[in-house]
Amino acid sequence: MNKTLIYLCLAFILSICANRSLYAQKTDVAFKVVNHVDSLALAKASIILIRNKDSAFLGFGITDSTGQYTFNKLKLKSGTSFVVSSLGFIPVSVPVKSTDSALIHHYISLKPDTGLLADVIVQSATAVQMNGDTLEYNTEFFKTMPNAVVEELLKKLPGIEFRNNDEIYADGQRVSKITVDGKDFFSSDPKVLLKNLPAELIKKVQIVDEKNTVATETRQKEDIPKIINLKLKKAVRQGILGKVFAGYGTDKRYETGGLLNLFRDTLQVSLIGTSNNQSSQGFSMQDLNEMGGFDRSGDMGGQQGYNLGGYGSSGIPKKSLAGTNINYNFTKDIKLNLQYFYKQNETRNSFLRINEIDYIDSTSYIHSTGNSNNANHSHQIHAGFSWKQDSTGYLNYNFDWTHTASSFFNSTFSETKTTHVDLFNTTSYRNNNHDSQRDLSTDINYNKTFTKSKIDISLNGNYASGLSAADHYVDNITTQYVKGYIPDSILRHELNHLPSSNYNFGASIHKSFSKKHMLMAAIHYNNDVGHSGDEVYQRFSILNQYEYTPGQSIKFKHENGQFNSNLSYRFHDDKSNLNFTIGGKFYQYKLVNTYSEAAIGKQTKHYNFLSPDLSINYKSIGVSFSRSMQPPSSYYLSPITDSSSNLYYQTGNPDLSPTTNSNLSIHFNKYWRKSQFSIYTNFTQRWTEDNIVNKTDIDAQGISRSTVINYGHGANNTLNIGINKGYHKKDFNLGTGINLYAMQNKTPLYLNNAITQTTTQNIYLNLNGNASYKELIQVDGGWRINFNNSFSKDATYQTNKTHTITTYLNLKWKPTHRLVFQWNNRYNTQSNPNPGQKTKWYFSDASMAYSFFKAENVELRLSGYDLFNQNKGSYQFAFQNQIFTSQNLVQKRYFMLTISYKFKKIGN
Repeated sequence: MNKTLIYLCLAFILSICANRSLYAQKTDVAFKVVNHVDSLALAKASIILIRNKDSAFLGFGITDSTGQYTFNKLKLKSGTSFVVSSLGFIPVSVPVKSTDSALIHHYISLKPDTGLLADVIVQSATAVQMNGDTLEYNTEFFKTMPNAVVEELLKKLPGIEFRNNDEIYADGQRVSKITVDGKDFFSSDPKVLLKNLPAELIKKVQIVDEKNTVATETRQKEDIPKIINLKLKKAVRQGILGKVFAGYGTDKRYETGGLLNLFRDTLQVSLIGTSNNQSSQGFSMQDLNEMGGFDRSGDMGGQQGYNLGGYGSSGIPKKSLAGTNINYNFTKDIKLNLQYFYKQNETRNSFLRINEIDYIDSTSYIHSTGNSNNANHSHQIHAGFSWKQDSTGYLNYNFDWTHTASSFFNSTFSETKTTHVDLFNTTSYRNNNHDSQRDLSTDINYNKTFTKSKIDISLNGNYASGLSAADHYVDNITTQYVKGYIPDSILRHELNHLPSSNYNFGASIHKSFSKKHMLMAAIHYNNDVGHSGDEVYQRFSILNQYEYTPGQSIKFKHENGQFNSNLSYRFHDDKSNLNFTIGGKFYQYKLVNTYSEAAIGKQTKHYNFLSPDLSINYKSIGVSFSRSMQPPSSYYLSPITDSSSNLYYQTGNPDLSPTTNSNLSIHFNKYWRKSQFSIYTNFTQRWTEDNIVNKTDIDAQGISRSTVINYGHGANNTLNIGINKGYHKKDFNLGTGINLYAMQNKTPLYLNNAITQTTTQNIYLNLNGNASYKELIQVDGGWRINFNNSFSKDATYQTNKTHTITTYLNLKWKPTHRLVFQWNNRYNTQSNPNPGQKTKWYFSDASMAYSFFKAENVELRLSGYDLFNQNKGSYQFAFQNQIFTSQNLVQKRYFMLTISYKFKKIGN
């Protein structure tokens, strides 16, 4: 027994010693590399740690301008070596020896190359080396499996990391772009190359800094993203990529679509078609970018952000889309992009809404129910042209044309109650609208950098025109349960045919006198011309004919011209991390409203405004201040009374003054790269003068009459705070964060000749975390909390509060490379529910997918949406003296089986 105890104690002591020895092996290894001839430091020399038996790469580094580089906390093992090399010099091998030292120094003197070194050292040295400012990997020394793609190759290269969301980092800096032989592939999304281009085609992988213009480059070295360029053994001449899918489920839910991308030399053509009647995106923008090359148009615009459908909180959608995307490179510097899309959408909705309005002596409750159906179809054409004059200048031109036809039907019944009257009034509202809209837009911009004189110039111009037409039937029947009130109805037929146009142009110039000093100037002019007003036909009973009503058919043309200019000076010092900008802006507005009613005639308004523009940044802290002016809209200036409702009348005010804003912003942003820890904060304060507010009077019969006036001042405060921590080690990633957004808005409320200051507060808090291990498992979850609060000064009106809390947890598990499970969960709680509604509901969806065949290009997916059949579309907010609650028809539980097929062929 005693011997056993002694042996256990000895084993425990030995294990502690072994652990101490293990930790002692973590050593910092510092190198100083010089030229043997003159003992001057050798910058950009490569230092590679290899395993001797197979020359496998274990780590690498590049010396700085002083010829130094340090490996931190290495576990040094025998049988490994450091290989130190530089172009034009003989590489040196430094065998690794076990040591207990915490720091080792190596002074390496490289001799000019005489071609006498052993092959293994030469090969190891040429596998990774600096070529000027470019880090090059020779792919011959990094073996991959047959049929491997670029992603698998990059994961074998020392210094290249894949982090959360497939972000790529090279030497600790984010990779913003991947090119092939210095040019964009058919998509600028790196995942296209990672997932599709065969690794066997790659000869070298090059890492370079992202370039910027001479006059505007002020970023710190560590903030400059990297670009990966893939040098091919032979040029990729042609290829085809695509995906087709079809699915059908319970409740007659379906989805189908196809995406085909063909490219040959300098031509790329993509075709897309998709249709669904459930909460599916069909093709995500990732699909479009990866397989369709839709983002290849770059700055040429187009439909890169095209909405393909997806989850919505209001209504049941039915969406279809078809289109094409064409990219053609006339030369490496001249590119053309053409796009056409046809889109058809239909959304069916039913809703329940409650609006609670607090008055000084009573509270009213407006309860509304209804149904709506919205359908539209559109044609969109885009053409884009870009010309890269040289490395310092480029020209972009875009042309867009859109035609949209829509119909909207709505039927609503509402009733109003008060704290004193059980039923105050009821309203039956129906409208049947048919609209069409045609828009044309063209813009051009030119940018040029004059390197010798250190001047950047930018010129831009735009012209747009539109034509809208409307045919609306509106029935608004109100019944009042108040003595002395005669029941009223408004039955209207409204027609309009309204053209509009806009043109604007601008120019800016940046002049750098040195790295520290820059002068900036810009001018911009914008001119808007539009028309408003309807031809109104009205009848006063079901039996009457529609009759033209001149008093409600007043039209007006509004022309708004805006000129602004700014001049500023910027100082930037890299050493102290100090920069500031000081300048001023001048605004000039001219508003002209011309009315068809001769008694009103023409309104002309002139506004001028001069504003300072100041900002200062020191390291991670910044402060800025500016002022701005917001002229009243043409609608607010119109003296015409809108009487389309018999309960609400709105009249403009031609004597309005513009609102002025003073804006102060303070921010702190800091990212610690090694610890992957970041903090960002931003506080803004805005003061407003001459607020434009509604002055509303409500009579005993509940009829509201409003106009707009300038009154007093207001204030708006916002605070943003984010704290995030990441952890990355080999195949394991972990992240956590907290994000806080807080807003407070103070505005005056003018009601029944009594005015008070109201405050609205909103707090949004997001606590989140995520973890992943290889592609095996990914988990993310957290809490989203939203508090909304409104109250008035001196408690004139009651305090209104709402809140929504969402707990979410998402899991993705890939036990094999063919099988994928996903499970997404949301648990929601909400205050102030509608009568009969739950305050809590749980939403969950899940899917299981399996890939078939050697290429794993056929996938069968079984998915379930809203597994517990509790989904609801509910929304609340509190503002001033009101609480508004809305619930809409949403997708409920269904199951779907979908099969998809991906295809690709890329070659020489």
